Amino acid sequence: GFGFGFGFSRFGGFGAARERAACFFFAAPEPLPPIETASSPPPPENAVPSPPRCSVSVCATFFCPPPPPPPPAPPQAPLRNDLSYITSNEDARPEHVCLDQNDPNVQSIAKSLPWYGPKHSPHDVPSFYDVSGILENPAVFRMVVDFFVQRYKAQGKDGPTHIAGFDARGFLFGPPIALALSLPFVMIRKAGKLPGVLVSSGQYVTEYSTDETVMRLGSVTSGDRVVLVDDLIATGGTALAGFDLVDMLGATVHEFAAMITLPFLDGVGKIHAYKDGKYEDVSCFTMVDDNSIGADMCMDPPEGTPRVVKAEDAREWAAEIAAARK
Repeated sequence: GFGFGFGFSRFGGFGAARERAACFFFAAPEPLPPIETASSPPPPENAVPSPPRCSVSVCATFFCPPPPPPPPAPPQAPLRNDLSYITSNEDARPEHVCLDQNDPNVQSIAKSLPWYGPKHSPHDVPSFYDVSGILENPAVFRMVVDFFVQRYKAQGKDGPTHIAGFDARGFLFGPPIALALSLPFVMIRKAGKLPGVLVSSGQYVTEYSTDETVMRLGSVTSGDRVVLVDDLIATGGTALAGFDLVDMLGATVHEFAAMITLPFLDGVGKIHAYKDGKYEDVSCFTMVDDNSIGADMCMDPPEGTPRVVKAEDAREWAAEIAAARK
């Protein structure tokens, strides 16, 4: 005898159904003997044993097989919840916490931060730090985010409830920190960029411009503890605009956090002295002192290199700049 079976199963994936089909072949080499039951008489003593009832072979063909499993995630450095890698600067106030500048990981971050002079910077400042050096190096980028994340994870239930980032480089570091902590990320944007009902900081002065920032009404409320994130603290003007916005919305600034600090501009000191010490008890957390970055990280191109080059000339200029740096 010969038997054939064919079946389908259907399962979903991202809204699209996939199908599996399987075929089964049963081959019986000779007629099947009667099925024995509990009431069947016992076989005679000299009876020949019954042959195998059937031999079964199965072949299966899968149409649209499920995708292969994703590759394993790259290993992450374990969290050091004792925060032994953090030290307070000797010259800083107790509310200014900075990573140990002798830590090898901190040094690798510092040496991933190129800077440019005024001729090749968007603003007329002595040193403009380029966070592209962090973003284009996944290992160092992960390290930066992990340093922030492990700090706030270690605070447990007393940690922040929201992460807020400043337009625009705070938008690069704030969202991955917020995601790792499963917290909301709130944008602090320059005026004219956000829809809806907004709260304005009013105008304030930074080291190179006069600005105004806004937050969406209701983005943080009374009882929320907000970490303000930016790439750098210089004079503290932008940071203080964020402090005032969070305060006007009824929430509390849990901490101001930046990757780079410029001690000679004393931005942290200005935050703590603002309005007769209104925010003097709020901690400021910074990662790299600009003195740790050093003059060797200046990436100014050779004299005569234009600020912007045409796309068709890009390879030629890249080769010329690379040759000059050898």
